[in-house]
Amino acid sequence: MNISDAVKAIFLALESSDANGEIFNIASGNAVSIKSVIEKIIFLIGKGRPEFGTIGYRQGENMELYAEISKAKDMLKWEPKVDLEEGLVRTIASLQKKD
Repeated sequence: MNISDAVKAIFLALESSDANGEIFNIASGNAVSIKSVIEKIIFLIGKGRPEFGTIGYRQGENMELYAEISKAKDMLKWEPKVDLEEGLVRTIASLQKKD
């Protein structure tokens, strides 16, 4: 998912009278570990050496991120078009243009 997916969801919610006052999760809908996201970013930018495991986990710390998006799919007829890797590629390219 990337910003274009989020913007589309926002406009669909604004255009829908059924969405008035509702709260939606706008995300990929796929569980992904934080470590795997970091590893993808390192691969894509070609640098970085995180020290996984050097700091202990906090009680109740999330090990995966996951947003249930069925409400957005049902009420807004929305779903993400851009997967995580493509979203990261686009974000990184956008940031590199600013350098």
